[in-house]
Amino acid sequence: MSTSIPAESDLSLLEMLGTTPLNELRRPGQSFRLVVPDHYLNDSRLGDPASEALAIQRLLALVQSETRFEVIWEPAAARRILASPALHPLAGITFCLNNAEHRLPLDQSRPSRLTVNAARQALLKHRLQLDIFSDCQMLLCVDHVRPSRPPDLYDPETAALLPEPDFEVFLDDLLSNQSVGSLSGADLRWRRISSAVILRELLENTGDHATTDASGRPIGPNCLRGLLVKRVVQRRLTNEPKTLVGDEFPSLEFTVFDTGIGFYNSYRRHLFRGLPAGSQTAIGEKPWHVLQDVTLGPEVPLDTERAVVLKCLERHADMSIPDARPAHRGLGLYEVLRSLQSINGFIEIRTGRLHVYRSFLVGELKTLIEPVDSLRPGKPKVSFLDFANPMFVKLTAHELLPGSVVRIVVPLP
Repeated sequence: MSTSIPAESDLSLLEMLGTTPLNELRRPGQSFRLVVPDHYLNDSRLGDPASEALAIQRLLALVQSETRFEVIWEPAAARRILASPALHPLAGITFCLNNAEHRLPLDQSRPSRLTVNAARQALLKHRLQLDIFSDCQMLLCVDHVRPSRPPDLYDPETAALLPEPDFEVFLDDLLSNQSVGSLSGADLRWRRISSAVILRELLENTGDHATTDASGRPIGPNCLRGLLVKRVVQRRLTNEPKTLVGDEFPSLEFTVFDTGIGFYNSYRRHLFRGLPAGSQTAIGEKPWHVLQDVTLGPEVPLDTERAVVLKCLERHADMSIPDARPAHRGLGLYEVLRSLQSINGFIEIRTGRLHVYRSFLVGELKTLIEPVDSLRPGKPKVSFLDFANPMFVKLTAHELLPGSVVRIVVPLP
């Protein structure tokens, strides 16, 4: 009795902007062709805050287990995106996927392979445009075949991340050119310093947890990290159905994404590095034993995943969880939140099954703030709210995705 093989299907790249789970977009074992349609260029969802970075994460999750797949380009999309791939991050990133074969329109003047290679090089050599700002720009790190580091972020000779003063200069120019009104010297300085500390730390963390797997081996093909810089209108998160005056904030969005193993599995790797297989670790009364037994999946309670993510971001977030990392590691979440509070900013994190945020936008309800009788009166507590249910700490389980997306929003006056 013969077994039927699922037919090849065409899947629009714009499906990555939707919410349909990836395992429902095609049947197991079914091959697919990824289509970049002409109307991709006019899809309004690409302009929404955070949408493109999350779509990139879904795309990278979709193709990570594929041996080969085709990318089919329609003519108008091919002409525009081949010319400036860094300005179209979701489509442009396909040029750096090692298992993608591109089929370009027949009227292209050069062979497809040469055209794709030229687009890839243009993407990897892109320098941020500070004064003539497009809707979105991407700087991309390739960590596997033909490694590459963007010179706006890394020293070309040493491949080391640029020092913090260089990030401050870069952000000073960017904020000055993109401010809606005029920034005072003190306001610009505070925004620049706060943003530089956060952005550099996020990029440094990706170099630590996004380039090697759970065993410490380099991640294989399609090991990518990137930074999106985007001019957006950030909307205030609220459960109220009415639209209020001041609900929208012209802002700069800095989004760091990676294809690594994510916060939870990266933490497990650090925790048990150097310990004999099966060794026990004293971890208090809470059910943190799953850290030792289970990689991230349905068996891991959502509260455990949340606690570990907080531990990754802030070393002392939960003293009942052991920590084998050097004392200086962790993002220093309190300092990040304090900096964002001072500039009325916003942070959003999508990793594993979690999608969480904290907001200090003008006019939003201030939650999770230390009381007046605490050691840090009026300062933010080290915690997050659920993105799917604003103003709630109780979390929603989302589709499991590899790596992480961390987005910082800096309002423009």
